[in-house]
Amino acid sequence: MNNFIRASFLIFLVSRMCFAQWYWQSPLPQGLPLNSVKFISSEIGWAVGNYGTIIRTTDGGITWLLQTSETTSDLNDVSFTDPNNGTVVGDEGTILGTSNGGTTWTAQISGTIHDLNGVSFTDVNVGTAVGTNGTILRTTNGGATWSSQTSGTTHDLNDVSFTDANTGTVVGDEATILRTSNGGSSWVSQSSGTTNWWRGVCFTDANTGTVVGSGGTIIRTTNGGSSWISQSTRTGNWLESVSFTDANNGTVVGRQGTILRTTNGGTIWSLNVVGTSNYLYGVSFTDENTGTVVGWEGTILRTTNGGNPPMTFQMSVSIADDWNLVSIPGLHPINQYVNTWWAYRDQSANVFKYADGYLPVTDVVFGKGYWMKHSGARVYNTGDEWPSDGIQIVPHAPIAAEANWNLIGGYELSVTAAFIWTIPFGLQQGSVYKYSGGYQVATTLEPGYGYWIKLSAPGQIIIPEGLAKSEPVEYYPENWGRIVLKDAAELSYTLYVVKEKVDLSQYELPPPPPTGMFDIRFGSGRIAEDLNNSIKTIEMSGITYPLTVRVENMDIRLMDESGKMINTKLKSGEDIVISESTIQKLMVSGKLLPTVYSIEQNYPNPFNPSTVISWQSPVGSRQTIKVYDILGNEVETLIDEYKEAGKYQIEFNASELASGVYFYQFRSGGYVIAKKMVLIK
Repeated sequence: MNNFIRASFLIFLVSRMCFAQWYWQSPLPQGLPLNSVKFISSEIGWAVGNYGTIIRTTDGGITWLLQTSETTSDLNDVSFTDPNNGTVVGDEGTILGTSNGGTTWTAQISGTIHDLNGVSFTDVNVGTAVGTNGTILRTTNGGATWSSQTSGTTHDLNDVSFTDANTGTVVGDEATILRTSNGGSSWVSQSSGTTNWWRGVCFTDANTGTVVGSGGTIIRTTNGGSSWISQSTRTGNWLESVSFTDANNGTVVGRQGTILRTTNGGTIWSLNVVGTSNYLYGVSFTDENTGTVVGWEGTILRTTNGGNPPMTFQMSVSIADDWNLVSIPGLHPINQYVNTWWAYRDQSANVFKYADGYLPVTDVVFGKGYWMKHSGARVYNTGDEWPSDGIQIVPHAPIAAEANWNLIGGYELSVTAAFIWTIPFGLQQGSVYKYSGGYQVATTLEPGYGYWIKLSAPGQIIIPEGLAKSEPVEYYPENWGRIVLKDAAELSYTLYVVKEKVDLSQYELPPPPPTGMFDIRFGSGRIAEDLNNSIKTIEMSGITYPLTVRVENMDIRLMDESGKMINTKLKSGEDIVISESTIQKLMVSGKLLPTVYSIEQNYPNPFNPSTVISWQSPVGSRQTIKVYDILGNEVETLIDEYKEAGKYQIEFNASELASGVYFYQFRSGGYVIAKKMVLIK
C-alpha cells in the first residue's frame, strides 16, 4: 500500500456516460474512501481520502493524478484559494500545505494530536481548521504557524466555513454551532432549535448559510445564524456535506448515495437519483451546473447540467412462468423493491442474488442479476407494469465482481457479450451464460435479463456500450459428439463430447438453478466432457418424463446408476426413451462397459513375487479385494473404495510373504467371489 501512496504519478482511467445527469468518474485502483473534494474552476480540483490519498484533475475529472502526500493518515478535508495554494487536514493533527498545486506537499506543525475534520481558507494566508474534542486552529501566515483557539466545547467539530478573514461558522456533534465575527478571537454558541449532529456547513456571504447533518436535517439562516429555519428534505439519511455557489443554488450529499439539489435557497430540495448506495462525503460546485461528488470506495460523480432530472428509456421484458434470470438496467422512479419491479411475481418465493450461494433480497441494484420466480408468463412493458415515463438511465459504472461465478445484468443498451472486458484485463473464464430452458451461451446482453460470468480473480466487469459485429465463435465444433436429452415438456438440452484435447474448464456451467428447474449437466458441472478414458455421469433435475436420449456423431454405452433398468449401447443416430421418473442420474462411456461382475485368474500364477489381479463391475459401487492365507487369516487389503462401472486391475506384491497357497476375494454389494493363487519362492 505504501507503494501506492508514494507513486510519483498515476493516470487514472475514467468511465463516463455522456447522456446522464451525473457522470461516474472511476479512478483505479478503487477501494480507498474519498472524504472531501475542492474545485477552484470547472477543470481544476483535488480530492482527498483515507491512507494519505490526494488526487488532482486539470480536465474536469476525465483524468486524475495521484499526488505524493508522504503520510498514511486519513485525510478529511481540503481547501484551495487558487490553482497553487492549498491545505489538507486529517487524523492525528495532520496538516499538509502546498504552494505548487500539490506537486509537493509539506507537513505543517498543528500542535495537536486530535483528528482535524474541516478546513477553510479565505486567502493564501488566513485559514481555520477544526476537529475532535472542540479543537479550533488558526493561521495567518499560510500555515507556517498554527495557534489554538478557545471553542468553549469539547464536542467534535466537523466542518467550518469562512466568508472573509473575520466571519465564520463551525458545526459539530450534538447540535453544536459556533460563530465568530473577529477571526476566532471569540466564538459564540448558536442554537438551531434541534438536537441533530451537524456534519457540513456552507455560507455564501456573512448572513446566508446552510447546515446539514443527521436524520436528513437541513437548516438555513439569512441573518448570520441569529435564527435558523428547518427545511424539508424527504430523506432520513445522514447528510455529510453541502456546497452553495450563490444564495439560491446548492447541493447536499450524504449516506446511501443521497444527493439533494435546490435552485431556490432550499425552499424545495429535489432528490437526484445517481444509481449508487455508497456513502457520499464531499461535494464541490464551481457554478450552478458544474459539480463533483466523492465518497466511499473511491466514488467520484460529476455533473455539468446541475444534476437535472435523469433521462429515461422504454423497455419490454418477456418473463416466463416459474424461475427467471432478471436484472434492472436502470432505476425505477418509485423505488427498487422487488415487488415494485415485478408486481406479479410469485410471492411465496424469495428473489435471490448470488454471492458464493443464493441469498434472498428485498431490493435490487443495477449491474447485478437475480433469480425471480413468476406466477405465469407475462411481458412487462413501460406504460403498463412499469411507469409510462420510462426507466431512469444510470451511469454505466464498472461492476464489482468476485473470483468464480458472478450473476450480473447490463444497462439500457443491448450489447455484444464478446466485447465484455475486465479490470485487470483477461479475468473472464469461459462463456457468458443465460437461462432459456437450461443454460445457453449468451451472444448478447439484453436489458432486464440476468447473466452468468466467471472470473479467475476479483476485479471489475466493463459492459460495452452497444452492439458490435464480432467474428462467429464456434463454441462446439461440428465433429464433436452430442447427447441430446428432450423431455415430455419439449425442453431439450445438448451435452457435448470432445474429440480432441481441449481445456475443459472453459466449458464449466454456472451454479445449478433453483430447485425444480430444468437443468442437465455432466457430473463435473460442465457442458462438455471427454469420454475416452473414463465413465461420466449425467445429472438431471426438473425433468418431465418420459425423457428421450439421442446420440449424434458417436457411439456410447448408457446406464442408470444401478445398471439394472438401463444398460444399453447407443449408436450415432439412435435414441432411447426413459419413462422411469426415479432415474435422476445417467452413466455414459465412449467405450463398452461390462454387463456382469467378474474377477479374472491372477496372472502369472504361480508367481514370484508379484502378480496382477483383474476384475470388472457393471455399476458403480464400493468394491473390496482382500488376500487371505490357507487358514483364512486376512493378509492384505488390496482395494477398498468406491469405483465407477468399468474394468480394473491391480498388482499384488507378495515379497514379504512365505511360499504357499493364498486366496483373493472380490466383494461388491451382494456379489462375492474368491479365487486361489500360488506363491513359489
